[in-house]
Amino acid sequence: MPKCLNTFSTTDIHILENGLGWIKEDQERFANNFYHRLLEKPLAINLFLQSIGPWSFSRHLIRSLDSIIRDIREHGEMITPLKDLWPELSSNPMSPSEPSEMLTVAETFLDLVAELAEDAWSPVLEYAWRKAIKTVMSTLVRPGTDPSISF
Repeated sequence: MPKCLNTFSTTDIHILENGLGWIKEDQERFANNFYHRLLEKPLAINLFLQSIGPWSFSRHLIRSLDSIIRDIREHGEMITPLKDLWPELSSNPMSPSEPSEMLTVAETFLDLVAELAEDAWSPVLEYAWRKAIKTVMSTLVRPGTDPSISF
């Protein structure tokens, strides 16, 4: 498994945990917005999203965020493979493993976190979330493709 691309500071972890708290306060709306915004884009993953539906997507999203942030706090990197958190994703040929598709998914997620944070959104928050997203994205790159992802 690829190592974490950056070392997460205590501040980064605090930012991620606070952001997760904001997401969980209104998790159904957050996940539903994320799900539907992705469906608005011409993405190969949309067939997968439609196959699991918004309820399953929401459940997996929150569980994944919990696991990722826990791994970063405890290990400084992502230990739990995303495919273990989304078993349907690993068996689906339409998973977001192409860099351009991953970037679209990542930017959509980041936009929603920024909207949720409202006036609290800052370059520091954006930096911590981008670092975490890039760590996740690095674990999704298919073997034989360029592992460097500009995000």
